[in-house]
Amino acid sequence: MTSRLSLLIGCLLATIACAPKPNAASADITPASRTHFGDLAGVVIADSIEGPRIVHGAQLRYPDAERMQNIEAAFAFAFLIDQAGRPELESVSFIGGAAPAFFTEACHWLQEVRYAPVVRDGVPHRALLVSQLTFGLERVDPARAGQRAHTPNVEKIRRELIAKGLKESVRELEGRRHCP
Repeated sequence: MTSRLSLLIGCLLATIACAPKPNAASADITPASRTHFGDLAGVVIADSIEGPRIVHGAQLRYPDAERMQNIEAAFAFAFLIDQAGRPELESVSFIGGAAPAFFTEACHWLQEVRYAPVVRDGVPHRALLVSQLTFGLERVDPARAGQRAHTPNVEKIRRELIAKGLKESVRELEGRRHCP
């Protein structure tokens, strides 16, 4: 019995020793190490005159259920754009509260939007932008008015990100709600 147990343990150890090891690339794909921002090398934080200019856009759609209930929303979001000005959707980090339908519509809208690239010293960069969206309703009947949304101070948020630096800002943004 002891020899059978020894043989079984020996086979098990040999199997473990010969099993393929995960390489570094596949280890980085695990959900625990997933990042919404990817490699930050070369990323800059856009200042107030860089990037937020939309050069191509789509129509922002108001969520039907929220319109019917007179719900408004205003929120900020931080995200990366690539060197061509395309938003990197996985990086979109919502700052502020709103009904989930507003965030979903923002994500759909961002799929179609192109921003002016952030260019420094003649070179386009991936850049972290801060912007805001407001979903507001024209009210014909003031008695049916819902709660008005408070517009976020995007410049204050941008200054806070710059003061913290890119790595710390991204670490904090990772904990926020993102586009799917």
